[in-house]
Amino acid sequence: LEMTDLREAKIAHIALAPLPYYTPILNALAAKVRLHVVYLSDHPFLVGFSNQWRIAPQFPYSFIGARSLTVPQWELQFQITVGVARRLDLLNPDIVLVYGWHPAMIEPVLWASFRKRPVVMWHESSGFSGHLRGRMSNFLRKQFLRRIDAFVASGRSAASYLETLSIPSSKVVTSCLPSGVDLQHVMSTEPRQAGIRFLFVGRLIPRKRPVELIHAFATVRKQIPEASLWVVGSGPLDAEVKAAAASVGSDVHILGALEGPALSQIYHESDVLIL
Repeated sequence: LEMTDLREAKIAHIALAPLPYYTPILNALAAKVRLHVVYLSDHPFLVGFSNQWRIAPQFPYSFIGARSLTVPQWELQFQITVGVARRLDLLNPDIVLVYGWHPAMIEPVLWASFRKRPVVMWHESSGFSGHLRGRMSNFLRKQFLRRIDAFVASGRSAASYLETLSIPSSKVVTSCLPSGVDLQHVMSTEPRQAGIRFLFVGRLIPRKRPVELIHAFATVRKQIPEASLWVVGSGPLDAEVKAAAASVGSDVHILGALEGPALSQIYHESDVLIL
């Protein structure tokens, strides 16, 4: 980016949410540059910085409200926001760091292009996910990526995908980033039942196969009698999932949608995560 001293650079990072594996990385970056993080969120749980993971942000941050749009027939949900440009005008950064090609990143990228500020993208998509999206999606991504000056790719697969989208390898830094999360802070101290606890978290839609999951668990339980299955989520298959659970018995627990500390706790009290 041809800056004489990055330690003096002002970086504005546009992020979607204060995620626990994300904050330690931003803390490390903030130790090297002047960083301000702008979170875009429409979620009630994320209107402020949640410190449930006991990882305090060591950088200034602010929030901008966003709106989620859902297209049920395509199983598509994405987030848009307006007002990032005004916030960037106030921050006046030397560099803009965006998270992927999320639609909410279009406004900050256009701001940087208009103000002639370099843009760095934190990129995680792989060639496999790009293949699933089709030619039109990849065409639009190419047009978007033309405005990006440099990329940090999380792994070789993500870096290779950028090359297929005509991004020179000289613009890409490949990195594997650790989370640094201390999980002991969210572990419950309450005793729990013996036996293996299986956990499913996701939308209850046909593509996720939650009903088939419960039938499969019924077979597993014959070999592991003390096993239990915990299902977290909601969706159009709510009734079918509850009926399947009732046919198996009390070892299948349907919890509905969980968020925040309740979701953290169920993750860390379980033994096997089912995808």
